[in-house]
Amino acid sequence: MLSVELARHMRHRRYDVVSVKELGLGNRRIDDETVLTLAADDQRAVLTFNISDFSALHTQWLSDGRQHSGIILSRQLSEIGELVRRLSRHLELYSRPTTTIC
Repeated sequence: MLSVELARHMRHRRYDVVSVKELGLGNRRIDDETVLTLAADDQRAVLTFNISDFSALHTQWLSDGRQHSGIILSRQLSEIGELVRRLSRHLELYSRPTTTIC
């Protein structure tokens, strides 16, 4: 899930980003389905390092005819600056102007 620090860095770059912790849900164990549902309801894409579970969840949503605003899959990087650069580049190339991230 998106860390508060990463969210802060992305907002500094003028992206509309929020972490699950900032939504007041960070101290509770919430399942991936709930994260994606909350993001979809708020028209936000999800950034996750949980590639296998969210890939399967995406496939399940497609099978069920459900839609979401996107899932950005990434391997976890130890250097937050590198993740900020890569995520910014990805958003510059592939996002719609109104894409927001949870």
